[in-house]
Amino acid sequence: MASASPDSKTGHSRPPDWVPVERRWWGLDRLTLRPALIVVAFALVAHFGVPAIDAALPNDDETSAGDRMLLKKGVSFVAAPGWNIESGIVEGDEPISGSLPRTTVLTSGEVSFTVTVGDFDGDLRGLMEQLEKTTDATNGSDGFHITSDAYGIRSADGEDGLLARYSSIDADGALAVFLHDGTGAQVTSTGPAGTDEDVVEQVAAMILSVEFGEEESA
Repeated sequence: MASASPDSKTGHSRPPDWVPVERRWWGLDRLTLRPALIVVAFALVAHFGVPAIDAALPNDDETSAGDRMLLKKGVSFVAAPGWNIESGIVEGDEPISGSLPRTTVLTSGEVSFTVTVGDFDGDLRGLMEQLEKTTDATNGSDGFHITSDAYGIRSADGEDGLLARYSSIDADGALAVFLHDGTGAQVTSTGPAGTDEDVVEQVAAMILSVEFGEEESA
């Protein structure tokens, strides 16, 4: 078993899995970020490569009108009705013990909607630029990339954000970011080109419903 090592500045012991601040980004060790994102990329390929299987599965955990999805750091958003909850917690169904998730995933047919929260000590533009660099470095030429300039948006509760097109050779989508008091929310939605306009409007409404509230107590 690895033993704790002393901090050179404070003299206090550090846990064996301690990660220096300069190596952390979005709540993760930057040295392990690349393989993690590659796993996500493979998951996306699997999702879009087997739509027939997905369509055959029953959606037994669908969102209802007005459902608010809760995440860590006090972040939440209003889910469009009729979407399948792949992972996430609806307000009112919070666990008695344990914490809320950092990531929530909803799907509607071949369209996915993902919200991830984490710490970020830069500004909003810096967060979007970091995500662009990360996707360019980790996704192949056929994978998802930010493919447009980011432009300003504002959520329903007045939170400033940025939105950019996020696409691959055979799928399209959007990537949005919000930042509030050191907490970032990354919103990604992807689906096939020519997605139904009603679904696109639902995605837009969910993006603009992102809110930052008080973080849940431990």
